[in-house]
Amino acid sequence: MIELFEDIKRNDLSYSSNNENPYDFYNRSSKKDFTIIRNLMNEWFSEYPEKEKFELKKRFEKDFYPAFYELFLFKLFKNLDFQIVIHPKVP
Repeated sequence: MIELFEDIKRNDLSYSSNNENPYDFYNRSSKKDFTIIRNLMNEWFSEYPEKEKFELKKRFEKDFYPAFYELFLFKLFKNLDFQIVIHPKVP
């Protein structure tokens, strides 16, 4: 099972650098606030279709904001009981 953020030991309390990808910062930070964010995003990610997780995680690593928005909308619509198809085939 793929996780968005691996369960690793973190001990970095420094701040994010100006051009640092938010994914990289969240992944290395041991600050409590970012631990909460990581856990929530991992929870949302766990509900994402398994066959699509690898691609979404790679997009998080490369370009955080669009990938986050996609995951956020996925979770929002799922909570509203919509049926969601990732990359649907359109005639």
